[in-house]
Amino acid sequence: MSQSGDIKLFIAGLIIIIALDMLVLGVILNGFYKTELSTLGRMSNDAFKPNIFAAGLTYILISLGFVLLILPRIPVGEDLGPRIAYSALFGLLLYGFYELTNYSMLKDWSLTILLVDIIWGIVLCSIVGVTLSYIRDYLFAT
Repeated sequence: MSQSGDIKLFIAGLIIIIALDMLVLGVILNGFYKTELSTLGRMSNDAFKPNIFAAGLTYILISLGFVLLILPRIPVGEDLGPRIAYSALFGLLLYGFYELTNYSMLKDWSLTILLVDIIWGIVLCSIVGVTLSYIRDYLFAT
């Protein structure tokens, strides 16, 4: 694939990751996260106010991981199973490392938040990886 194709996939990955994370963390699970993390979170007027720079770097790194590490492992035309497997494994590794580190170090990091976040990471990465692999297959494959 060309460098411009990689850049397009990187940007598509960023858009998908941010949109899904905002929907799930900001809307669907917002109350859950307030209950679990309000003592640890950056809060203002009962709302999370994340460090946008740090959040942006996180999304950039995840999208880069897909383009540089996951998509090259998924051959063009591959069945759905391996697409999900590689992407889900990436989510488990990313979110598992983060969550288990927090759980080991922070006294208020609950087992509940650890499990919910790891499951969300697996789901998020599965959706992103499968979507990007199909975008690559149908728009950029030669």
